[in-house]
Amino acid sequence: MTFWKLQTLLLTLTICTGCGQSTGDQKYKNEMTVSTDLNGLKNVINLDAYEPQQVAWKYWRVGSDNNSRLSVPGPSDYALQAALYFDNQTIERIKNDYLLLSVNLMNLNKDAYKFDWLTKDKIEQVESYDSFDYDPYFFQKGGLKNGGFIILDEQIILLYVFTTR
Repeated sequence: MTFWKLQTLLLTLTICTGCGQSTGDQKYKNEMTVSTDLNGLKNVINLDAYEPQQVAWKYWRVGSDNNSRLSVPGPSDYALQAALYFDNQTIERIKNDYLLLSVNLMNLNKDAYKFDWLTKDKIEQVESYDSFDYDPYFFQKGGLKNGGFIILDEQIILLYVFTTR
């Protein structure tokens, strides 16, 4: 192989290496997995008033094709599904605080809380849920202001929030 062909090949390989998946794309791909990182969740929603004992959550960019490198200029929309595990006293405080705010509304269809990563028994509890969902007021942070949450087993909050609808 001549020197110039080798140079061209190396240059082509260098350019194509940069054509792979970028860190930003990898970030969105990783966001599609369920996390149990409480500190990571604190970066996404407000947990100052009520800190859960345990969490499971999934956060993603809405409308993103995880294999696509195409992007549209401007702000992106995000969504979060979370299961927040509290002690009984904290759940009672949450109910009392929301009762005082009078923000108990049926915001979302209960199907919105059937997260694909929940266990079968939790999905069944959501299906038989017959109460209202709560506005996500105390959990709001940044643009995640729409959505709601329901309380299961008197210890678990299923939270679904998003930037737009």
